[in-house]
Amino acid sequence: MRDYFQDLRERILKDLGNVLSDGLKIFYKNEKCKKSACL
Repeated sequence: MRDYFQDLRERILKDLGNVLSDGLKIFYKNEKCKKSACL
């Protein structure tokens, strides 16, 4: 049972990491667009 929760926690952390990195990429792209003409 403990293994199940450990797997679940790792999966959630991995998903969160992916969501955060995607958000950062989008944010960075938007910031770049504000400074220069965005295509």
